[in-house]
Amino acid sequence: MPSSPARSLTIIGIPETRRIQSIQAAATRMGYVQVQVLSYLELFADASRLQLCEGWIRLEPPNECWATTRLILQAGIAACQAGNRPYLSLAALETLTYIKGQMLAPWQWYHGFCHWLHIFAAETPHLQWLNHPHHIMIAFDKLQTLISWDKMSLPTPPRYPVIRGYDELRSLIKVRHARLFLKLRYGYTALGAVALEWHNEKIRALTTMETVETGGQKRLFLNKRVQRLRDESQIAWLVDRLAQEELLVEEWLPKARYQGKNFDLRVVVFQGRPQHVVGRATAGPFTNLNLDGVRLSREDVQASLAMIWGQIEALAGRAADQFPLCKMLGLDILIHADCQRCFLLEANACGDYLPGLLHKGETTHEMEMRELLATHGSHN
Repeated sequence: MPSSPARSLTIIGIPETRRIQSIQAAATRMGYVQVQVLSYLELFADASRLQLCEGWIRLEPPNECWATTRLILQAGIAACQAGNRPYLSLAALETLTYIKGQMLAPWQWYHGFCHWLHIFAAETPHLQWLNHPHHIMIAFDKLQTLISWDKMSLPTPPRYPVIRGYDELRSLIKVRHARLFLKLRYGYTALGAVALEWHNEKIRALTTMETVETGGQKRLFLNKRVQRLRDESQIAWLVDRLAQEELLVEEWLPKARYQGKNFDLRVVVFQGRPQHVVGRATAGPFTNLNLDGVRLSREDVQASLAMIWGQIEALAGRAADQFPLCKMLGLDILIHADCQRCFLLEANACGDYLPGLLHKGETTHEMEMRELLATHGSHN
């Protein structure tokens, strides 16, 4: 007997990664009878395979596979040429040996990824997406996301114009004492993050990026250990390099603290309703869990923020409303040190991979699979 489309799920991703295994297991537990994984490499070779799919479809990050990354970068060459931007050529990509954590070409990668997302969307007008490719593109674009929230008067950190380099940054900020937070427009997992402060002639930068020089060439790597820079020439080179990929500049706002550590929140919103919440705590400015940020339980952060918890949940719901074609979003929310204000930082269309985190006895993926089945049932 053929399976019901309502109980069919197709996952686009990198097979055998832990996040794919988590989704597959959750779908089976929740009652899906057909779960298939299509790799990016399969779809890059023949995107029409998506036309044979039924039921729900979800897209996962295309990382952890260099062959996939290479083809995405290749697809981004045309956008770089059209925008008169530097890029990794076909010849360079063919000979390049990738090293884990290396920053290659985020601008080129994003536009190459968008190339394929447009194709996937065109092949699947009959399918129900967990998160539609068009809104995944927006979520991967930090600036576009912030602008959409600004238009709705939702709180985001004060922001400066996009800069082209360090000299422009110094001329833009006139005050003697400044605390700035720099991030790549198309970065993820804290790639390219810099917390920068200067006071008169003194300057320091904390960053997730390590500069490695070999053969007279400098390369950047994401490093879990925060790098501390005080040499202005080193900081200027870093900012100039990151600015080539488009660099956002925000005020470096002080975060709320819990047991002596700075923390912010990752809130998983499903169909407009906040579900799983986890605090992310660290001694430094970068709280990302992939950088060994410490998890704080929902109970602990909710108790410490009881006076504004309703405000936080309402903000998360309104932020998700700007992505009507995304059923799930992971939202990063900064709680100000005064514990009275909160600010939207980023949206993550793949921000639900939080192994072991339970809410009402379910993991994020179990909750999503159950809700999708219920949603389909309510439409019958």
